Amino acid sequence: IPFYTTDFFEPEGSAEEDKKGEKKDQKIKIPIKIRPGGDESRSNVTNCEIPAITHFDNNCEKVLTSISILKERVIQPKELEDKKEIIKTTQEMMKLICTGTATTTLQQSMKEARQYVYDAYIEDSVEADPVEEEVLVEDEKEFFKRLEQEWEDYEVGLESSAEYTDLLYQEYDQAFWNSLHTVIFGADAYRAHKQQKDYLLQKIVKPYSVSVEAAFRRIDVLTSLLAHFPPASSRGEPATSEQWENFDKIRKVSAGVKQEMKYNLLPDSFGDRFDELETDWTEMSKQKFLSEAQKCEAADKK
Repeated sequence: IPFYTTDFFEPEGSAEEDKKGEKKDQKIKIPIKIRPGGDESRSNVTNCEIPAITHFDNNCEKVLTSISILKERVIQPKELEDKKEIIKTTQEMMKLICTGTATTTLQQSMKEARQYVYDAYIEDSVEADPVEEEVLVEDEKEFFKRLEQEWEDYEVGLESSAEYTDLLYQEYDQAFWNSLHTVIFGADAYRAHKQQKDYLLQKIVKPYSVSVEAAFRRIDVLTSLLAHFPPASSRGEPATSEQWENFDKIRKVSAGVKQEMKYNLLPDSFGDRFDELETDWTEMSKQKFLSEAQKCEAADKK
């Protein structure tokens, strides 16, 4: 995802396009509670507007933006504790914000995930039955009903049927995202997170016409989207459960790394002034760092 985009730094450009008759991005309204613990009365419910996903391929930033808003403003406030409910609720909500070819892609990824779980876990627990396989792979409700059955045989290390059900849901969720990530990120999905992080750390310079504050806000936006990138995996292979687990520890960019990204994008003259300060820039608060960068900006303009 590029650092510099006209839509972000010059949003009035989008308004001009609208005046010329260009179609605006469709927004999907999803009702959410203002106070998560409150009731569902009209006074405690508002609408969250999420940009519709029209297609997943070659549409990375818009797709991740919609997914980010959905997870952070709709799913998380529900305060769901059961991972199974989080998975099912997230996918149900994604059905609402997908339109056109994106709906087909979403359904295909869900189907591929069901097929994966059936082949890897369910098939060996029952006698081979092509009819049952077709039902479970094609019918989402029947599939989830099967996952929540009472299991008699399950993997070593698990202590109950419920734990095995949780494992199957986790495998299903990871298979679903593995499939969708290949569409969103293409052939580079296996290394997309590292590429984007390295790009933000080493490859960008603040455009002269863009303010420091706007440039820093762009870094904040892009690093927040990094949390929704796919985990690192082997080339051409879906991420394994272990790779997913390791990725959960590094998916979010630390405040220190984010500050380094912001420092590195500044022109050399700004960096020289920073290095002359008595306080080490790596120890500055977020607000202090921005303030000092803006002072450099003002001095540079003079």
